[in-house]
Amino acid sequence: MALWALFQRWQQKALPHSPVRDAAGGHPFLELVGGARILVNYSIPFARLRLWERGISLSAPGTTASLTWLEISRAVLIKPAVPIGSGVEFQASGYGLPIIYWGRRAVCLQVLDICEQRGVQVDRKGRLRV
Repeated sequence: MALWALFQRWQQKALPHSPVRDAAGGHPFLELVGGARILVNYSIPFARLRLWERGISLSAPGTTASLTWLEISRAVLIKPAVPIGSGVEFQASGYGLPIIYWGRRAVCLQVLDICEQRGVQVDRKGRLRV
């Protein structure tokens, strides 16, 4: 129990938790299910990427992160070492590790299009990530 509390405290300080939901508690305009890599160097299944008018939120069992569009410095299409699907790596200044969503390539390209429409710098070259 004490370790979980320490993990939660570390996560609160290490991850971005920007207010991206609507004040009225509205719904995201796009919600996707896939994998996530948040804070740790392994992928977590059953993650939800939600795209809001004000930014993104990525939640996986035990962890959540959110960024406004202005906080995202770059969104990069990535390829995993095992060739199944693709991913989007959200980079934000001020946070050491990027936030990664894993999903189908077509879905990841759609997310990159939305990021670009919101003013985020996008890289579609498909960088390899281990």
